[in-house]
Amino acid sequence: MRAAKESSDAVQQHCEEIVDAAERCVFAAGLHQLKLRDIARESGNSLGNIYNYFKNKEEIVEVLVERQTSRFLSTVTRSTEEIPDETHEERVLRQISVLVDAYMDPESMRLSIFIASEALVNPRVLDICVAANRRVCEHVIDVIRHDPNCHIDVTDEEMEVRIVSVRSYLEGLRGSLLFNPTMNRKLMRDRAIERLRVLWRWDQAKAQGKTFEDVFER
Repeated sequence: MRAAKESSDAVQQHCEEIVDAAERCVFAAGLHQLKLRDIARESGNSLGNIYNYFKNKEEIVEVLVERQTSRFLSTVTRSTEEIPDETHEERVLRQISVLVDAYMDPESMRLSIFIASEALVNPRVLDICVAANRRVCEHVIDVIRHDPNCHIDVTDEEMEVRIVSVRSYLEGLRGSLLFNPTMNRKLMRDRAIERLRVLWRWDQAKAQGKTFEDVFER
């Protein structure tokens, strides 16, 4: 195969070009009907050359999901970096804002919905999405566990449930934006940030033995 004769850098670059072309095809016509010949045409390759790098559409989808997941986790990781003179609550508010913005990004939103739709009818894509979600949960749990200012003493299983609950809310936000295109995005963003901030404060309060009234009476 030609891919075997190329340097690793050349193979990586060619794969990225093919995946970029696949992403453009998805944005143009969706994922379910996408064929390798469409990707070949968009990338300027022959169909045979595509097979030198990917066996099927699902392998390309796997790279798309991996790339999107890595971008998201990189954003999450950067948001944990401390800023001088920033209080813990200010830092958390900044992290929540970054998280909401990541979910509201138009291109990320569209690609995620296309992939999720394909996962409903394609078991291989479903497996890919499940693995990506597991990776996100494990990464976020690790970040929380290593934050000395985060006082949430629960099991990893409970932590995972909380993370999935937050992500479910944000996935719903994506759907709301998709089906309500005239809605004020800034107001939606502000409301989402405030809801997650309240949820964080409540989790912190419960961990310290406080009541709802102790936290929200102000």
